[in-house]
Amino acid sequence: ALRMLEAATVILDLRMGPFFPVHNVMRHFLDHATPITTDYCHVAAMYESVHYLLDRVAALEGGSPAKAANLAYWQSRLSFATNALNAVRFLQEAGVALADKDPTERQHGIALAEQAVAHFRTALKAMAEHVRDDSDRGALAAYNCFLLRVVVQDIDAVRAGGRPSCHAP
Repeated sequence: ALRMLEAATVILDLRMGPFFPVHNVMRHFLDHATPITTDYCHVAAMYESVHYLLDRVAALEGGSPAKAANLAYWQSRLSFATNALNAVRFLQEAGVALADKDPTERQHGIALAEQAVAHFRTALKAMAEHVRDDSDRGALAAYNCFLLRVVVQDIDAVRAGGRPSCHAP
């Protein structure tokens, strides 16, 4: 399962661009009217498969408490990843809809972006359930800022009749 996860992560980094908590990383998806790629679908499916496998291992009886805690940690990371990938899918679809001049399509884009926010919130909650150290706390804070807060601000700007801040002059 972990080899599969590693392969999916390499594909994600090489084919789809980095998915790191840096400034404007999610605005890129919202700003560019780019449809979902096949690569993305394969990577998401691989992450979901690994998540399923870890859930199956967790359901088995036995094992030490230390191993169970480690497994729970990785399950939370996979839950984070699968929800974040779903959020990116909704953002990509929102970007396409928001690029349209039709008000109905733009409303649809806002609804899709709100679904992305819901997935980001679920992802962050999953990650927060199993924080091990300051590195995890830092990642959680960065993801909260760059995955969630920025997208919420952009949705608010679009709702107010403006453009996302990534479009600002």
